[in-house]
Amino acid sequence: FRYQIQRYEGASTLFGPYTLDAYIQQYSRLATSLAKGVSVDPGPAEPNLLSQQICLKPGVIYDGAPFGKRFGDVLADANDRYSPGDRVKVTFVSANPRNDVRAESTFLAIERLNATSSNWTLIATDANWETRFYWRRTNTFFGESEVDIVWDIPQDIEAGK
Repeated sequence: FRYQIQRYEGASTLFGPYTLDAYIQQYSRLATSLAKGVSVDPGPAEPNLLSQQICLKPGVIYDGAPFGKRFGDVLADANDRYSPGDRVKVTFVSANPRNDVRAESTFLAIERLNATSSNWTLIATDANWETRFYWRRTNTFFGESEVDIVWDIPQDIEAGK
């Protein structure tokens, strides 16, 4: 019933009202092949429909940075040291995130510095449960915004910078 009236389930499936049955069938095949040690052909890739999406929300009219600031400037920086279980919160001068929805990307990245190679390793993004991205408009007339990036440091995190 819900599929026919295009509520959440109907509007969120690529393969129609029998999507669940198709998944059950395929997972059964995969489980059987895994148990028997038989490799499985990956089959066709799902279609990428990102370029066909439409948005009915109006665009952002104007974004501006406060006088003397630039987009990305840090307004409240992180402390020098944290421990597992601590919460890190940093605030930046921002634009409206609808200007670039970062499809197939991220609004934030938590990285660790490898001291021997001086390379950065990705630890978490906005897709992780322990991170938060809070945007707020601070001045509607001038189009000014801020964003808070919050990271609840996991208990099992490896120490680093």
